[in-house]
Amino acid sequence: MKEQYELEFVLPVSPKLLYQLISTEEGLSKWFADRVNIQKDNLTFVWSKENFEAKILAQKECKFFKYAWLEDIESNNNYFVEFSISSNQNDNSTILKITDFTDPHERNENIMLWNSNIDQLKRAMGING
Repeated sequence: MKEQYELEFVLPVSPKLLYQLISTEEGLSKWFADRVNIQKDNLTFVWSKENFEAKILAQKECKFFKYAWLEDIESNNNYFVEFSISSNQNDNSTILKITDFTDPHERNENIMLWNSNIDQLKRAMGING
């Protein structure tokens, strides 16, 4: 049984730019996967020449992008990945919240993977550190 967890990252970019990077083929290919293909509500992520299929469950421009892996949908699991965006009015930064599910024994490994992905996202936005 997987458990839900959430991570938050504060980024000095506009919600509009961040949304482009979390919801488009070009954006996701810059930091999340080697290649991404979006056809209507179907997503194909490519890592090391291997395809992973997902379905977009919901999205709202500059607010959130939510998808589920096809294997979880087919198994009737209610697992998903969601990127949600909110503005931090105090310093004009944008908060990216990632909601994901993991097996408890893989939690630390998955958090490290997300941290690595966010480092790549920052590089794609020209942010150091």
